[in-house]
Amino acid sequence: MPTPDAPIGLRTLFLLFLRIGLSFGAGTGMSAVLQEELVRKRQAISRGEFMTLYGLARLVPSGSMTALAVAVGYR
Repeated sequence: MPTPDAPIGLRTLFLLFLRIGLSFGAGTGMSAVLQEELVRKRQAISRGEFMTLYGLARLVPSGSMTALAVAVGYR
């Protein structure tokens, strides 16, 4: 099991967002799958940090998932 805040490669992150983007569902459903992958399974970020990034992504004038992808990729 990975340690908390384990680094995740950009290729892995790209493939994760691609797989989620090709799945069925809107932004809210996609964010739940993304939270499951990044917080629980991979432990790449904490739940609190994910929720903060998601909340900020909802505020900016763009697609929420696009903003969340940029924020997670930047982090």
